[in-house]
Amino acid sequence: MSQKEEKPQLAGVRIKTRKRNIVVPHDPQSFADALIDIIEDVREEGEERDNVAKVLETANKTLDSAELDFSRYGDVLFEILAGPADREAILPYIKWFQTMIRRRPFLVKNLENVLMKFVMGLEFYDEEGQRKIAIALARCFSMKVGILPESILPKMLVDRLVLRGTVLQFVTEFFKDFLATDSVEHLMEVLRKARLDNNLLEFFPQQKRSWQDFESHFEAAGLTDLVAYNAKKLHEAHCQELAAIVQGLMGDDPPATAAAVVAEVKARKAEWELEDLEVAK
Repeated sequence: MSQKEEKPQLAGVRIKTRKRNIVVPHDPQSFADALIDIIEDVREEGEERDNVAKVLETANKTLDSAELDFSRYGDVLFEILAGPADREAILPYIKWFQTMIRRRPFLVKNLENVLMKFVMGLEFYDEEGQRKIAIALARCFSMKVGILPESILPKMLVDRLVLRGTVLQFVTEFFKDFLATDSVEHLMEVLRKARLDNNLLEFFPQQKRSWQDFESHFEAAGLTDLVAYNAKKLHEAHCQELAAIVQGLMGDDPPATAAAVVAEVKARKAEWELEDLEVAK
């Protein structure tokens, strides 16, 4: 029997500005309320109310002594990342998460769980919501918070989301934000750990899975470094493949004729747009 698919919760931060002794029953909403109360109390009492990074840093000291069950409700803690709308606003929260995870290493699994729910449920968010998730994910990897690429990135390859182009739009925003501060090589290392570095076309709908579509799309998105990196990688792979093809033809029993080898080389050269000097090698 099929079950109704549950929409992931991207609640953001519900502002509450009352002060009280924090007593937390065992339920997620009470945990969230207590967490927000602590942050808001720190904001009200501090001299730098608009300095989010300072408020969160000070809140950590209170959280250390608060009777909050992070081991049970760690997921709720990280759903707070839904609030900010751009990289500069999100950054203090990612730094805060980083500090929280350093103090409580078990929380990294909670952050992974939340991010997995988000990327698997992208269809439930509008473009702005998806962009927030992409930025948060990019900052988590860029800042090496501790989440594992292989635990999160492959989860977004949901067939219906790929077919609609949702995944392609999401990874485009993810790549753009990541590459704003990091190198293409670092991005490829993240993708390699997720076993996606050699499967970049899987982000595209089936009818657009060509390297020409890849180049057109990411050039239009301004990701020329990514396009150049991939073109170089493809070129090197084609040269190696051509060498293997020639060796295979020459190693046949009986060996292929010179005319057959030349014909095969010419065909591959035209298909892969290789230069004569590269073919000669």
